[in-house]
Amino acid sequence: MLTFACIFSLTDLYSHTANHSMESLGFSPMLSGHQLVHALLKVLKSLVQSCIQHELVRRSAQSLRVRHLMKTHRRLRSPIRSARVLVANRRSTGNDLVLATLLAGIAGAANAGGYFALGQYTSHMTGYLSQLADNIVLLNGWIVTISLIALSAFITGAGFSTIMINWARDNESSAQYAWPLAIQGVFLLCFSLGGSFSSEIGRVFSLACMCFIMGMQNATITKISSARIRTTHATGMITDIGIEVGRAFYSILRPQSEVRVDRCKLRILLQLVFAFLIGGIVGAIGYGQIGFLFSLPLAIILLALGVPSILRDRPVS
Repeated sequence: MLTFACIFSLTDLYSHTANHSMESLGFSPMLSGHQLVHALLKVLKSLVQSCIQHELVRRSAQSLRVRHLMKTHRRLRSPIRSARVLVANRRSTGNDLVLATLLAGIAGAANAGGYFALGQYTSHMTGYLSQLADNIVLLNGWIVTISLIALSAFITGAGFSTIMINWARDNESSAQYAWPLAIQGVFLLCFSLGGSFSSEIGRVFSLACMCFIMGMQNATITKISSARIRTTHATGMITDIGIEVGRAFYSILRPQSEVRVDRCKLRILLQLVFAFLIGGIVGAIGYGQIGFLFSLPLAIILLALGVPSILRDRPVS
């Protein structure tokens, strides 16, 4: 950087001196030879400015990487503080993405758990709605009842989450997003006891409990991110990925078009879908090995996210 600055100063000095010398001798400084020198100096000056700009951009990017690593290091050293930051009222895109990734992984694991433990995917409301329609036609009252219970539990969970967040906001609570996560953790603890319910009614209770959790989680992250992110609605996320891929191909086929892929949005969507997939794999293994009890570590993660903020809850100033 110092070398570039010196060259930059010397080119200015030389150009000024050359012009001044020609004027003192009575000649016009616009001679062809000096025009050529002046043009070369301008090119050199432009190159130096470009190098300086490139160096500043490089150092700025390096500084951002260092700050990101330091932030990650602080999170690892202070997990309780990090939990409070992730569910704080003041939101940032980075915190929303970290929290959404965690919740997508938990949703994937819980969804797999619902299938292995109950034979039902508990986040798949489209499937339950189709199942309801089919079995109304087939006059299968029991499946109709199960579908209605699952749909009602999901809707109730989403509504309950919204009520809690708005109530905490109206009361100027600093833990408006922590409460729904902690409640989800409590319900997952209840789900972990589902193995003790061997009757069909007990299994229906467990199914309703899991659908309630899924509804709460989807509503919570939707409220936190101002409807930009959803964690259990994989159909919507995959649809958005398809849209962005289509935009990317169209921009290649028609470069003159203003249609461009939103790379940031695509990266977020891919990250959430991948987290849901990995969570599903982990959940399938966990629930397959130890059954309902695999809900315990999932519940602990949710409680660890919510409880620290609740314990330090205070009115927002």
